Amino acid sequence: MNILNCEDCEEKLSDYIERSLSESERAAVELHFHSCRSCNELVSEMIHMIAATRDFPVYAPPEWLASRIVANTPLSRPSLRARFAALWQSLGEPRTALAIFTAAIVMGWVGGGTVREAVFNRAESVVSCAYDHAIRSYYRSPVVIELHAKIDQLMENS
Repeated sequence: MNILNCEDCEEKLSDYIERSLSESERAAVELHFHSCRSCNELVSEMIHMIAATRDFPVYAPPEWLASRIVANTPLSRPSLRARFAALWQSLGEPRTALAIFTAAIVMGWVGGGTVREAVFNRAESVVSCAYDHAIRSYYRSPVVIELHAKIDQLMENS
């Protein structure tokens, strides 16, 4: 049986909760849970959260919903301007910002000392702004706000 670290354990967490791991993998994950307090707390909280969300009501969509969605879906392709706007907006996403930052670092090392420092400083600023934008967008999202409110409400009721 191999010993798992926290990262390996977190990768297998969903499969563990859904009971889709093999016996040896399950035993390795449980061994890690017994030895690691933070992972043990994580799995306990995940199981508690899943149990709490099972009580959420499930609503059946109205019969007309699918046909209305299909009817309102545009068949035309987005314009070039819309594509550029989407591309520009994607620059604020953390993954894209990290890719730009990594490319800037590599180019900076190739270019030499002063170029390296200038590129690094500029890239750090761009990544920081993109990260801040992504975090603010996440917390301002109506879905996230509603989920946090529901979770808070469930915690108060339990």
